[in-house]
Amino acid sequence: PDAPKKPVGGAYGIFLNENRAKFQKALPAGSAASGVSKLASQKWKELSDEAKAPFETKYQAAAAAYKKAIEAYTASGGGGGDEDEDEDEDAAEEEDAKPAAKRAKK
Repeated sequence: PDAPKKPVGGAYGIFLNENRAKFQKALPAGSAASGVSKLASQKWKELSDEAKAPFETKYQAAAAAYKKAIEAYTASGGGGGDEDEDEDEDAAEEEDAKPAAKRAKK
């Protein structure tokens, strides 16, 4: 519960978080939450690589800060190595899904 939060969404996630309020104001009152994501996705796709670069830089910085924080958290006895469990579970789920996908194709 006290573990550092992993940055998610990459550069797009940073872009969305920084512009969420602006996108919400651009939508009609009472719009679905998915409207913000759709508008943000559209605006992100319209950005040039140069315009996306600052968000990529911020994401890289956040990822590096997370890596340091999780190492410190683990070294201090926090988590008991749980941060790797999610990756192990994801890999196991992918392996379980492969045979099902093969069966579905037949």
